[in-house]
Amino acid sequence: MAALTMNTAPADNDYQGKTFYGFKLDANGDLSVVKINDGSVISMPDPDNQSGPNDYRHWIWTTDTLNFTWGTNGHLNMEII
Repeated sequence: MAALTMNTAPADNDYQGKTFYGFKLDANGDLSVVKINDGSVISMPDPDNQSGPNDYRHWIWTTDTLNFTWGTNGHLNMEII
């Protein structure tokens, strides 16, 4: 069963073996999905002020591999592999 933790720290702050997927919007509204699983430092935004171009609007921690594609209707599709 998939274990996703969205917009909060994983249970018991256990980051071991988890991959971070962050979603950012730039000044033009273009979406970037950032995947980090190499031990890099991740700077989380203030949940009450997510307006900067470097702030993640949403984020996910998971041990599963995620695959993202754009649907024909312009929606972002997420597949848990």
